[in-house]
Amino acid sequence: MDFLDIPYPAHICDLTWGLISRGAFKIDKSANDNFRVTYHDPCNVARAAGYFEPPRHILRAVCNDFVEMHPDTIREKTYCCGAGAGLLADEIMEIRMAGGKPRAEACRATGANYLATICAICKANLPEVMKHHKVDCEVGGVHDLLGRALVLK
Repeated sequence: MDFLDIPYPAHICDLTWGLISRGAFKIDKSANDNFRVTYHDPCNVARAAGYFEPPRHILRAVCNDFVEMHPDTIREKTYCCGAGAGLLADEIMEIRMAGGKPRAEACRATGANYLATICAICKANLPEVMKHHKVDCEVGGVHDLLGRALVLK
């Protein structure tokens, strides 16, 4: 499969998973062994677009310890990060933290110490949410974990 064969429009995770699945990258999953990883489905990507599996495929390919959150909190039932719909403003921090609490608690229940997502707004708000609700969990991107696992020779 050539990367140009991916149907347009495509998400970057489609391209990434296509490359991983055909062996384009040498990956050392143990590079992420210091993380127990879980995944946050962003609202628009999950609920509006029904886009669920490619980020999970990538995470399973680059991490040895990937754990899903409770089924009632993922995919089309995802919780908001607390900052969607234009709420990513410091003036309404209290609302953002309250909105993100269900996601923080769902993350806490997994025992994960890394919460991966593909949304820039989620990546901006969720670190604040985790800190506010005292969940010891780093927040970052799916592709950040891929970058850590790439073997460059």
